[in-house]
Amino acid sequence: MGNIIRITNPSTQRTQSIRMIAAMLRDYSEAERTGEEAFDRAAFIFGQLKILSASIDQTSLAWEKRDYWVKADAFRREWSWVEKPYRTLMDCLSRKEVSPIKRILQDLARVLPPEKTPPKKPPILPWSGSWKKLFPET
Repeated sequence: MGNIIRITNPSTQRTQSIRMIAAMLRDYSEAERTGEEAFDRAAFIFGQLKILSASIDQTSLAWEKRDYWVKADAFRREWSWVEKPYRTLMDCLSRKEVSPIKRILQDLARVLPPEKTPPKKPPILPWSGSWKKLFPET
């Protein structure tokens, strides 16, 4: 077996996830969404928050291995805003509730770091089908 080569590092993953969430939130604010599209968007954000959480843990563990405990703790505190929407979305999606999703997205938009790129729409909708990928049995 060959070595596993990672193309992206945790920092790049975090940046990409934040940009994708910001693009989705920009598009979401343009019109109210209901039904399957709301679940697709919520499942998409849930997936991106899961990627963010994993990259935060990966970075912190790497610093802890090198005995940079203070730096790892400060980094986790800086990114602690990810856990609340992640847990709340997990609960909403598992119970298939749409009503709290709008509030969660508004809260997320407030805590999301400011985006440095000009607002533009993605050519495709990366969140379409996210609900079926996350919950294939429904």
